[in-house]
Amino acid sequence: RTIWIWSHPAFYHELLQELITVFQLKLEESNEMNVDANERELSESTSLLKIKENVEKEKLTIRNYMKLPRYSNDTIVMVLMKNSLNRFRLTGPLAQVVLTEALKFVVVDDFVKPDTNTEIMDMDDAEQPRSSWLCDFYKYDTRLQTLRKQCSFWENVLKNVNSASELSPGMVLSAVVMDPRLTMPSTRTKAVNSGVTSLQPEIPKSLSSHSPLWEFELRERVTDSKISTSQLNGLRSRALVPGLATAAWLGSHNVSHLPILLVQNRGQYEQSGYGSGWDVIVPAGWGMPVWLGLVYRGARVGGLRETERLT
Repeated sequence: RTIWIWSHPAFYHELLQELITVFQLKLEESNEMNVDANERELSESTSLLKIKENVEKEKLTIRNYMKLPRYSNDTIVMVLMKNSLNRFRLTGPLAQVVLTEALKFVVVDDFVKPDTNTEIMDMDDAEQPRSSWLCDFYKYDTRLQTLRKQCSFWENVLKNVNSASELSPGMVLSAVVMDPRLTMPSTRTKAVNSGVTSLQPEIPKSLSSHSPLWEFELRERVTDSKISTSQLNGLRSRALVPGLATAAWLGSHNVSHLPILLVQNRGQYEQSGYGSGWDVIVPAGWGMPVWLGLVYRGARVGGLRETERLT
């Protein structure tokens, strides 16, 4: 069994030392990968445009080449996942609609069936389609069927409820969404509830049993497959009409896909749903796109002071 323990950065080291002391854990031998310095240095002939395109990738290079620290004893293994996941908390009456407006579930048939009409556009580091990890993970029928159930729940339930408090308390939902930058509006908008309510929605089982986020190697592939902002803008510039550079126009194999985990918070008062919402967990490298996607749909940024007022 595996338990994820989340900690505030202010007392991260204190909690770590306490766990090491209580369970008498010892640090395992470092598994750093040997990276040739010459491979990571930019040549003198590299153009300025090339450097700008690789800025986002270079920020994650060191992190991707470092194995996660491991502590262990005879019965327990503790892996430090600091800086490998991002977690956002949506709270308020519009949390539900902001979530479903900012994030769009992938079209399953687009990557299950070969896309013969769409060619892979010329991009740096695009020898393999951006959705290759997606096809590899969901090549098994059991995982694919689970993904279809997750998609059905997203489209038929999440979009038809006004508040997260209408769902089962503490439920965890795995989902694969499209790059939020492709569905982001040009200006900040405010999401509005449709007023449609689904009473006692049917919730299928095993909505989180198959998720790419559970596997370290897949999380790395998701981070590496992220198309940079400069590359995305280059693809958008090819559109004859501004605003048409959507996932459908670019082709499912040319855009990045993002696995997420949603954790439901029922709030403080169960009847009124006050303080209910969602925790959104995304892999490293995707924090800013998701952050902007939520803000551009009307989410307001808060910190610990605002959180204390909800308790």
